Amino acid sequence: SMNGYVRILLIVCLCTIGRAALAEHACEVSRSADPDSAVLILQDDRVVVQCGPVNTVRVIASASKSLSGLALALLEQQGRLRATDFVAPYMPAGWGVEGRERIRVHHLATMSSGLIPQDGFSTYEQITTQGMLFPPGARWYYASLPVDIISLVVKRITGVHLSTYLNTHLFRKIGIGNITWGTFSGYPRGCCSARATAWQLAKLGTFLLDDGVYNGHRLLSSTAMRRISKYALTLSDDVFFSNPIMPLHRFQEKNYAWLWWLNRTGHILGNGLFNLGQFVGNG
Repeated sequence: SMNGYVRILLIVCLCTIGRAALAEHACEVSRSADPDSAVLILQDDRVVVQCGPVNTVRVIASASKSLSGLALALLEQQGRLRATDFVAPYMPAGWGVEGRERIRVHHLATMSSGLIPQDGFSTYEQITTQGMLFPPGARWYYASLPVDIISLVVKRITGVHLSTYLNTHLFRKIGIGNITWGTFSGYPRGCCSARATAWQLAKLGTFLLDDGVYNGHRLLSSTAMRRISKYALTLSDDVFFSNPIMPLHRFQEKNYAWLWWLNRTGHILGNGLFNLGQFVGNG
């Protein structure tokens, strides 16, 4: 399982090179990328490695996508949406035309919406008018704009913004307080503008490794956990499309859950992203 793999990997690292050497190497690599970066590794809720300002709030870039994936999984768990729901009823009037009316929730969650790929900071107008490149579910390619649409969907369903929804229904419940977001036209930017500390992310990661259970209470159902930790079977017929805006190696769709990267094939991302001089976390 993913949980067992991650725990075993951490234990092997600790046993092989020792905690001091692991800490020194992790911190050195982190500082070489960003002198002000932070590293925090927990094992059984205890700090194993810590360096840098672990309580400093930082923009977590595309790891924000994974938080948006959690929001969709929670809404499904609560019975407030289904993976097969069409997105159009949750969008502004007039959005569901020109092929967009066939986009379903699971397409937004698995990079298979068919919308013209757009990465980076899209405007509200772009997000609500972007045209189609492929039919939904025909091609897989990495893009940010479809994840920003999730922010509009969450607001329409719940009456509150994505940030408020996650803070209320998950983050505060697991003891990490509030996570804030950058916005577009007042909406949290679901793709790439969440702001969190290393401590918050480490505690969230521990909660997920514990299968969505916190202090003996299950907060994420087994179905919700499968959404983020297992390969999305809806992608089985999708064909990889090399998006020139965000190039990845082929077969990356085989590594994807609901906005969470997996190590299903043994090759996480390939070299494409790193040629752009970026550091890429989950999402």
